[in-house]
Amino acid sequence: MTAEELAFEIRKLLLTADNISETQAAKLINMSQQNFSKKLRSGTLRYVEVVALLDALGYKAEWLPKESCEKMVLRLSRYITSFMFT
Repeated sequence: MTAEELAFEIRKLLLTADNISETQAAKLINMSQQNFSKKLRSGTLRYVEVVALLDALGYKAEWLPKESCEKMVLRLSRYITSFMFT
């Protein structure tokens, strides 16, 4: 998954599933809106920041082995999308 795809999925999660703004999301993880938006655009949002945001929104990040065991899938509970990391 590219940085752009991850940013799109996070924005989609915030706006469609939870109906909150980037500003509100940034506050949930004690970050300024400008910094949060910059990190989303540049793809530098750290994994721990994503997990903290998911936790604050009531989601759980879970790593599951895939059939081939060569890739892992990050599945978000309460959400239909899975992120593929290779």
